[in-house]
Amino acid sequence: MKSLLLSMFIIFTICACKKEHPIPKPPPEKEYVQYFKGFISEKPLLVTQSGISGDWTGLSSVSAPDMEVYRVIVNLQETYAGRLQTSFLRFQLFNMKNRTFKISGHEPILDLRNSYIFLNKKLGPNDEDAKFYTPNNLKKPFEINITRYEYLKNSGLPYVKGTLNGVLYNIKDITDSIVIRDGDFDVHNL
Repeated sequence: MKSLLLSMFIIFTICACKKEHPIPKPPPEKEYVQYFKGFISEKPLLVTQSGISGDWTGLSSVSAPDMEVYRVIVNLQETYAGRLQTSFLRFQLFNMKNRTFKISGHEPILDLRNSYIFLNKKLGPNDEDAKFYTPNNLKKPFEINITRYEYLKNSGLPYVKGTLNGVLYNIKDITDSIVIRDGDFDVHNL
């Protein structure tokens, strides 16, 4: 009997001392930072978070396959004559997928079924004080290369990453141009 009690005591002691392992916590997710970086007119530029936005649209038609359109707007704040002005770069890509888009300037701007790019450069407080730059159909096309276009788990909207390189021309004076080089962006419509 004594040995039975001693055995039970040892078993209860061992069971009571069993170390509980905590439930492992998943690693913290990295905060997503959307950005645009590159050189515009040879000036380095980095725009993050609220300075860049993406906008996705899905198009359906009975007579054509479904298409996806993605628009990106990059706010470019500059100071002219002591005043802060917000110019912006806007591009839209029609029939989105991982590929290179060559935008020639033939495409109607703001048409939902076309790819386009333009830069609206504000020079003063009024809309008339702006210059408008687009690709020129007589020059080399502007290139936007989409390197990532994917829907992540639990997201109904895509992440888009790509590069930009090319020249935009003032629509009123072709000798006035803006070079965008080594442009790199990553955006998600949050």
